[in-house]
Amino acid sequence: MNLDEAAYWVNSLFPAELEFHRVDDFHIGCADLGQEQQLACTADFGRVDTGLTTTENGLDFEVRSELFTIGKVTERQAAGVLGAAAGYLRSAAGKTPAQPGVLLPSVNILAGLGPEFTVHHGLLSVPYVWGPEVPRLTEQAGDVNGENTGARGRLTVMLQLIMLTDAERDYAAAYGIGELQQELARNDVDLLDWRR
Repeated sequence: MNLDEAAYWVNSLFPAELEFHRVDDFHIGCADLGQEQQLACTADFGRVDTGLTTTENGLDFEVRSELFTIGKVTERQAAGVLGAAAGYLRSAAGKTPAQPGVLLPSVNILAGLGPEFTVHHGLLSVPYVWGPEVPRLTEQAGDVNGENTGARGRLTVMLQLIMLTDAERDYAAAYGIGELQQELARNDVDLLDWRR
């Protein structure tokens, strides 16, 4: 999937038209969702191999991701955090997989968020915005976007970046991601408020 195809795919998933910008080494689409909510979504993070594979119906696939985040922030802040998270995962060179349950430390510092923001860390999560169906795109084995994948195809899925406070990150470290998600839901925490 090339950049145009990826941009078309991610644009089809959201209720607003994304406007794409280059942030560091990534193309990130941004949209104002109303109610002070900004969306940012990568269109070419899928080229980053974080080491994940899967087998479905007897076929082998490399698993890639596109990342998105939503927050009550400016377009620049949402795109900056997403670019920082994508850069962090790329620099990990496969040691940190792009999969649900992965914590990304100090993403706010990498993105240059100001001191008024109390969220500092990222959590990769199964997207909750589409319910139980996670958007995915399957490409067959062979030549995928100019890369010879050999006998493997490529499966690209959407991952949501949720920003966490220090206390929330500590809770996840102590009790696990599942318990954190339940605790956030019990306390009706507004995950879109990055100043909470």
